[in-house]
Amino acid sequence: MRAGRAHILELLRYLGPIAEHIDRQARQDGVLGEVRALLPAGERPHCLRASSQDGVLVLTVDSAAWATRLRYRIPALLDALEPTGITAIKARIQPPGRGPIGPRPGGRIQGQAPRGMRISAAVADHLLAAADDIEDPGLAEVLRRLARRRVGGAGPPLTI
Repeated sequence: MRAGRAHILELLRYLGPIAEHIDRQARQDGVLGEVRALLPAGERPHCLRASSQDGVLVLTVDSAAWATRLRYRIPALLDALEPTGITAIKARIQPPGRGPIGPRPGGRIQGQAPRGMRISAAVADHLLAAADDIEDPGLAEVLRRLARRRVGGAGPPLTI
């Protein structure tokens, strides 16, 4: 760490809530480092954040696929992290380039697609195939509505 940055960090440590936040972040970074050290090298970059409270460790990963892989590793991670007091692990997902899901000014939720966003033809085909295989008519209709959104500039929306 550069000298100027270290000086500012030390100054901020004396400012109550900011100091608490800095200390909490340092603890979370330490736990994240421990968890990453326990994961195979290819999985480490996909584990973005770690936080713990009351013995529950919440790990944030960058996709549902990595969350699934992480869930299979939970028993081994719990065994390795037992000395730290961790008794449960949960996986959360935060896709790259998106902030945590939550309210955003103007009522939109972070991570939510803007109105009018279009999808690719391949995605539309997958949605239609899924809608045909689903027994729930309401869910099937939602998938068909989503499939009507097409790639911007690739022609008019599908008529389904």
